[in-house]
Amino acid sequence: MPLGSANLQLVVREPYSPYGKYALGKLVVGEKAVISAQSKMDNASLYLDGPHRTVSVRLGDTVSFAVSDEPLTVLGLRGRKR
Repeated sequence: MPLGSANLQLVVREPYSPYGKYALGKLVVGEKAVISAQSKMDNASLYLDGPHRTVSVRLGDTVSFAVSDEPLTVLGLRGRKR
């Protein structure tokens, strides 16, 4: 996505389905939308921005995703030529 985008992108890193196919691999959430998912696993983890930040998720927990009110600060792009 472009750096100026106000959308949120979700990517399923290790998709699993007991039926062999999964429906969600990548999703773009609009500026005003909220996406919720309920865990069907006893013990799982949600990884945010790679392995640097994890959140434990238990059976029945609901996790919601939405665009933050705070803008993203990207370091190291000043003066960079394209």
